[in-house]
Amino acid sequence: MAIHRGLGLVAAAVATAAAGFSLPAAAQEFKANLVIGGELRGFFENAAWPGQDDRRVYPSIFGEADLSYTWDDKRQVINMVPFARYDVFDDRRTHVDLREANYRFRGSEWELLVGAHRVFWGVAESRHLVNVINQVDAVEDVDGDDYLGQPMVDLTLQGDWGRLDLYAMTLFRERTFHSNDSRLRGPMPIETKDPEFEASGKKWNVDLAARYQNSFGPVDLGLSVFHGTNREPLLQTAAGTSGPVLRPYYQTMTQAGIDIAWALGDLVLKGEALYRFGQGSPFFATVFGGEYTIKNALGMDIDLGLIAEFNFDDRKVQFNPVTIYDKDAFAGIRLTFNDAADARVLVGALIDAEDASTYLYFEASRRVFDNWRVEIELRYFAADGNRNPLLAIDSDSFAQVRLLRYF
Repeated sequence: MAIHRGLGLVAAAVATAAAGFSLPAAAQEFKANLVIGGELRGFFENAAWPGQDDRRVYPSIFGEADLSYTWDDKRQVINMVPFARYDVFDDRRTHVDLREANYRFRGSEWELLVGAHRVFWGVAESRHLVNVINQVDAVEDVDGDDYLGQPMVDLTLQGDWGRLDLYAMTLFRERTFHSNDSRLRGPMPIETKDPEFEASGKKWNVDLAARYQNSFGPVDLGLSVFHGTNREPLLQTAAGTSGPVLRPYYQTMTQAGIDIAWALGDLVLKGEALYRFGQGSPFFATVFGGEYTIKNALGMDIDLGLIAEFNFDDRKVQFNPVTIYDKDAFAGIRLTFNDAADARVLVGALIDAEDASTYLYFEASRRVFDNWRVEIELRYFAADGNRNPLLAIDSDSFAQVRLLRYF
């Protein structure tokens, strides 16, 4: 399978990069952390689209290990983060990935990383707009917070002037999709076996990116540019063996982005913006707002965060992948209980300013006993009208509970 060959190449690259350096007997350190968990996801309504199974409950188990080996006074590190999930009913959600599999060498004012890695850009809560390096692992959750490891070379230069990261990437990671007979897929089946690429190199096309970041007093600034294959696929109608299907088409694009966070006491103003061209038709998108934290709220040792953001995206969906963030307001509440159980709660609502379509979510977690943690999530989708992209999963609102054991 292609993914197995690709992961093998990543592991070989890490081994090759590390082979040229000696492993001294002193100052070596190996760390291993493991988490395993069970998840139960339950849907409130029957499936809406032909071919979907009407079962309401989807159980799964998953595990992730974080392995690192450090030597040479911590200048050299090999890091591995394998991840695996088994879903009882959704075959595509059953998958294995190397989230991290890389070798890093740290110089005095520079670093070099070779291998699979996860990179995060951005500051906003409701949408990770400028974050473009890694592919979304869309079968993990609908919030876009889970990412596949991207093979790359990352050269970091750092000094009083700031930090500059230069990236070269290949072995493109395709977006994951739920099985066509399961939940959280739209009205048409998605054919994932033969995706199309605009770049002649297809998966082996070389993508390039750079990001500069620095802090200017209370202001954190990031400037980024990316040229290569877009991680968002355009879903095009094609002929399948049993009727029409959607086939992912990965376009080539260039993106310039900026992200900024400005701390004003207990208020942090945040903003991200991008201009993207070469993919369909050019467009501008932004998300901006802020978070105000009330410490010791209600006279208790609880931090209450009040979040408000607005999303704007003027892409033409006939040429670009669809988005729910065209003109949408977001409001959220974050509770941090500052207790021994590390209890947290996040509630958010994204509401379309034009048709009032709504995406609500609730997340809560806390530690139970010494090495266990329980997480509860609720996702509610309400599309108003036939043009909002939320219509595709309007009947797939769900609640889920996870129990995790840490080692």
